[in-house]
Amino acid sequence: MGRIRNLSLGDIPDPLQHAPPLYHSGPTDIIYNNHLTELFFKTVLRLMSEPPNKTLYVAQEKRYVFSFAFCYDYFLDRIEWLRSQNTSTINWTTEEVPIDFKQYFNYEKSQNLVLWKISAELK
Repeated sequence: MGRIRNLSLGDIPDPLQHAPPLYHSGPTDIIYNNHLTELFFKTVLRLMSEPPNKTLYVAQEKRYVFSFAFCYDYFLDRIEWLRSQNTSTINWTTEEVPIDFKQYFNYEKSQNLVLWKISAELK
């Protein structure tokens, strides 16, 4: 029988090490878990810190517990964290995009949907 050992994230080979430059990115939806949101934003920082300039759109639905959207508040905190990273080499632009655009697919658009545009212009 083979041995089983515990792996940490540092033991896993980096799949982005030899990846070609990223020019386009598809839409992203954040899962409601603060740890995963943290990892997501660290990945965004890493991907957007390399040429060429990039823009990312992130869709999220605010989920309320009573009258508070705790995970969305954490998401906003991570956007502010991102804006403070590598400011000597990156001009960050973040903005909430109005969602009053025409609907092209058959789905129920939630009143709590938010769409964010995150751009990194390298200096």
